[in-house]
Amino acid sequence: MCPHKLYTIGYSGFTPDEFIEILKKYSIGLVVDVRSAPYSSYFEQYNMDNIKNSLRKNRIYYVFLGDDLGARPKDTSLYSNNIVDFEKISNSHAFRNGCERIRECLEKFSICMMCAEKDPANCHRSILITNTFRKIYPETKILHIHSISKLESQKNIDWRIMSMYKLEQEHFFKNFDERKNEAYTLREKEIAYSDET
Repeated sequence: MCPHKLYTIGYSGFTPDEFIEILKKYSIGLVVDVRSAPYSSYFEQYNMDNIKNSLRKNRIYYVFLGDDLGARPKDTSLYSNNIVDFEKISNSHAFRNGCERIRECLEKFSICMMCAEKDPANCHRSILITNTFRKIYPETKILHIHSISKLESQKNIDWRIMSMYKLEQEHFFKNFDERKNEAYTLREKEIAYSDET
């Protein structure tokens, strides 16, 4: 049995036409918006209503799951010292429910999760969502879209993040998984939203 493919994309840097072209190339049938706030003052064409209409015209479904999978949760219990705690989010009922909905939809559609940040190594869609998703559903193949001709696997994201913190080399006291988990924890701390209020 072929594994299901779950794609992600950051719309920054793409015109609406380029964005649609990329989705069509990878036969995406459903875009899942994982932004906590599905609006942008810089890229108004990606505001919820605008992107939803654009996708519909191209026969691509749209669903908003930012309340379940977003990086800025409204639930204050998911913060530690006013900073979003990715571990708490990943264990929350809402997050697990969002992942389950995506997994169910993968039976019907090729899915692409959409956020704003172009590089997945700088975005919660790979550091939080797909990193957790593959642990729950290891049969899923995760691919991050950089351009119409460039895809990156979650495993390659692992190596990139480990390299950022000089954890890619073998270590006498830490195995690969320990070094990988440490790298993700460090990355989370750098990109997590801080609610200073």
